[in-house]
Amino acid sequence: RDGLSWTRRAETGEIFIVMINLMPESGSAPPAVRARYNRFAVIASLIFVAGVYGSVALARPFSVIAAAAALFGLSWMMYEFVILMRALDELQQRIHVLALAIGLGAAGVCATVFGIGALVLAPSFAAAHGAVVASLVLPAGALAYYGALFFITRRFQ
Repeated sequence: RDGLSWTRRAETGEIFIVMINLMPESGSAPPAVRARYNRFAVIASLIFVAGVYGSVALARPFSVIAAAAALFGLSWMMYEFVILMRALDELQQRIHVLALAIGLGAAGVCATVFGIGALVLAPSFAAAHGAVVASLVLPAGALAYYGALFFITRRFQ
């Protein structure tokens, strides 16, 4: 089957792994850079998710260590993203920067509206859950970035 995860060579019948492209519209980056991003972004994402979960689920001294691990994972993901973006050509960089502006801007506006609404309508809710909302801005921005990247890529095809 031809696809993202594996394919079969017609002449020998052997199955080999094809690199999964986690970042759409990054074809101009060298394969080694894309492979590095795929490998390290997944590892950093797992560290981030484990750190966030640990910072909520563990007792006080360990929750601080887990939060530091989450911050490390997030920083590592951002570093790998920058490495990948620097390897792209000008058009693909422009597409990604535009998608970042739309995605993170939309997430920031939604978080601001939610925060102001919570402060006005339910101040006790805002005081209790403000940190949770603030911690979800970047993941929501990443999802909005992928959505914007899909629509912007269609515009440039």
